[in-house]
Amino acid sequence: MKTLATAYAEHQALNQELLKRLETALASHAAAAAAKPNNWGYLGDLDATAGRLIEALGCLGALTPEEHEKYHV
Repeated sequence: MKTLATAYAEHQALNQELLKRLETALASHAAAAAAKPNNWGYLGDLDATAGRLIEALGCLGALTPEEHEKYHV
């Protein structure tokens, strides 16, 4: 049977790996956007991603009161 500490460590490692992949994906996305400077879809991608990241920060209690108010999280 898995303990809470073990499950937490596994989820922590998963989150760290996802963050690394996000950094790589953002760099690739920036290169693709630079190749198509008139394509506003790339901005939409980043807007959607930022919203999800803000939501994630809210789940972790990492937003300031000002950010809570600004982003309605």
